[in-house]
Amino acid sequence: MIPSIGELLDQPAKYFHWTHWFTAQLGAIHAVQETGLLAHLGPDALSAEEIALSAGLHLDATQRLLNFLAAEGVIAVDAAGKFSATERSLLLQRIGGLNWLTGEISACAVKFGEAMSDESGRNGWTLAHGKPLFEDLAKNDHWVRHFAEAMSFHTEVEQPRMFAAHQFEPFDLAVDVGGSHGDLLMRLLTDHPSARGIVFDLPEAVEQARGAIAAAGMSDRLEAVSGSFFESVPEGGDLYLVKHIIHDWSDEESIAIFKTIRAAMKPGSRLAVLERIIPAETRPDIANSFDMIMLMCTTGRERKVADFERLFAESDLKLDRVSENPEGVSVIEAVPV
Repeated sequence: MIPSIGELLDQPAKYFHWTHWFTAQLGAIHAVQETGLLAHLGPDALSAEEIALSAGLHLDATQRLLNFLAAEGVIAVDAAGKFSATERSLLLQRIGGLNWLTGEISACAVKFGEAMSDESGRNGWTLAHGKPLFEDLAKNDHWVRHFAEAMSFHTEVEQPRMFAAHQFEPFDLAVDVGGSHGDLLMRLLTDHPSARGIVFDLPEAVEQARGAIAAAGMSDRLEAVSGSFFESVPEGGDLYLVKHIIHDWSDEESIAIFKTIRAAMKPGSRLAVLERIIPAETRPDIANSFDMIMLMCTTGRERKVADFERLFAESDLKLDRVSENPEGVSVIEAVPV
């Protein structure tokens, strides 16, 4: 468990070190993403001079960043002071979308205090970037790709615990609303070999999803359909999935999304909302941290079980069961009233 701010403040020297270490780590990750530095490392050891020349970067800055990454256990350094790639650095390259998103969130985090008193109600993201998050995404294919990559990696790391904690009822057709590249449905369909799925997302994401689905050899069971979940979603699904969508939106917007899904459901359909749940008692929890990020960057929030129950009630749905996962994503299921 990452120490809480309160725990760190019990040891002021540790708090001091943490603020600097965290800032250095965040800056290093962002620099790696922006410069593509790690792509210039391979299995053969290279000097800082060779890497800087290949990447078109300043030598002194490159040398110091490489030293930091080696000290942090990301890359390897030999006795001659030459650097090479590792499994960790290859992973850090692969999750470039997450690294990008972390950098963009850090930019809006420093605007959080200003946003709290902004007379126009702008949040940190809007103050930092000029437009709300999803307006930025709608107008930038490059950002859409990075955002989808970040969501896919999040699904990848969360899936094992989520599927261990929750057993989905049998279904013939599942619709993943806001399903990005389709990673969640591809995993779910492996447990239900006779079922089919539809990934539903904005046109930019759907184009990428079709490529991922084809690469996984699942085009015969899984299709990607574009649209807006504020307008309509594919009808007739037995199971509707909404993973890390509702926390991006206000209560009013979330109710609108639920109502759109409810209109597409048939008798016997189920809605599975996959989100982190804020615990009923006040204690450190990763859901609280995500709630702060939502406050900084979106109109949304993380919620307690009672909050979902209330939103369902206003959307012609009712809470049916909850599989809580304190260490990750929980599954909150609802059925039509």
